[in-house]
Amino acid sequence: MFVINIEIEPNPGTEQAEEAGGAYAVCWVDFQLQDGAEHLARFYIEQSGWTTKSIKSVEWVNEGYYDTGYEEEEKNTLKQYYAEAVEDGICLVYHQWPLDAEDADEEDV
Repeated sequence: MFVINIEIEPNPGTEQAEEAGGAYAVCWVDFQLQDGAEHLARFYIEQSGWTTKSIKSVEWVNEGYYDTGYEEEEKNTLKQYYAEAVEDGICLVYHQWPLDAEDADEEDV
């Protein structure tokens, strides 16, 4: 399964555009090929009113990936997202920031 971190921005005229300056989407995609996993993640992000700015990271994970190196609460949450993707094929988690965030107008360097 791939975990893909994507920087996204709200589409104009959407509810998200009224509330968020941008976001990161963390996407667990149960697909064997990276390009297919990225395509699916972008499709579902666009369906929810966002546009992909850039892919920040892509990582292959397996069922035991989150067993070490994480605090118990975080580990349980990440394993829950993984399990949801196994069941549904994909799990998307959005981490958005407000319109007036200090660095909202800055580009990543």
